[in-house]
Amino acid sequence: MNLLRAIVKWIGRHRWISATVMAVAVVAVFVAHRIALRNEGIFSEPIQRSSITQSVYGIGTVYANRSYQLKVGVTSHIGEVFVKEGDYVKKGDKLVHIDETLYHAPFNGTITYLPFKVGENVFAQLPSLILVDLQDRYIVVSLEQQGALRVQRGQNV
Repeated sequence: MNLLRAIVKWIGRHRWISATVMAVAVVAVFVAHRIALRNEGIFSEPIQRSSITQSVYGIGTVYANRSYQLKVGVTSHIGEVFVKEGDYVKKGDKLVHIDETLYHAPFNGTITYLPFKVGENVFAQLPSLILVDLQDRYIVVSLEQQGALRVQRGQNV
């Protein structure tokens, strides 16, 4: 208890130093959080409100350059599942054990589809698992003619 009182007195006497230490701690936590998000594969910047200088309307779909679908050739049995939907995996990580085969991640990515559980059967030619590299993606957009004339390569969206 005496130690706590001494700390409170010291903070009261050295307000500028205490405020600086607190500000540095807040910035350090913010930076550490951003680094952790980047390590998890989340690279998008937060959405910010700003003035619109020009608008173009269209309908689009986001695609990934790399996608892996695990499909078995014959009906098989899932022995073990090492990941869950939404997990970020690195190249070589274990994914699932189906019958006598252990499948590993062919590249870094996110598990976007995993409908089966241990003990269930997977059927031939149906995806058992989908792995997508969400860091390498692009968008395909359909625009009206006037909007397409205002779009140029390299513009921010």
